[in-house]
Amino acid sequence: MGNRSQPFHKHPIKLTFKISRYPDKTSGQKIRKYRLERELKQIELARLLKVDEMTIVNWELDKTKPRDMLANRVNRLLGTEIYPIQTSALLGVKLK
Repeated sequence: MGNRSQPFHKHPIKLTFKISRYPDKTSGQKIRKYRLERELKQIELARLLKVDEMTIVNWELDKTKPRDMLANRVNRLLGTEIYPIQTSALLGVKLK
């Protein structure tokens, strides 16, 4: 057999993956992930959505969820669909 110090392949194969370092299993984790990817602080997102900073904290910790109209604004602002779009919220109609 040959010299073991030589690599098996003359040209090693490079594999590249984009792995997010932010988990995104829950809606709160998704908000955090997309907020951080857009380099927004919690206070900045709160100001853009016209809510208190603690509201963002509670969403990201999955303690609370935004109401329909606010959920749609979160989706639009972060450029994703974290929450399914509610037609009734878009129309400003409350369903019982």
